[in-house]
Amino acid sequence: VCASTMPFSPPAPAVPAGINAIKTTAGIKVVWNQVGDEDLKGYRIYRRLSGEKEAVKIAEVEVPYTLYTDANPPDAENLYYSVSSFDNGSPANESERSAEASVNN
Repeated sequence: VCASTMPFSPPAPAVPAGINAIKTTAGIKVVWNQVGDEDLKGYRIYRRLSGEKEAVKIAEVEVPYTLYTDANPPDAENLYYSVSSFDNGSPANESERSAEASVNN
């Protein structure tokens, strides 16, 4: 019997929920519910423009923050934001992205 050793990779943190995007005078504020995973390091914020298929990572915030302000959003009719969570792993384990929150720009 031959046993191989694979490095242990813990599961990714939970997917953030409660995503909301709100247009303000300071930009577009993206808020979400905190993920309760023990090894959580932070969140990655993604933005997709109307007419585009793929979202692009625009920022990372570390715990305990659950707010990001997109101070200079691009000029697009609709913007779509999603959030993932990631842990302290090296490389970090990243969750799937949340459902998108949209805002008319």
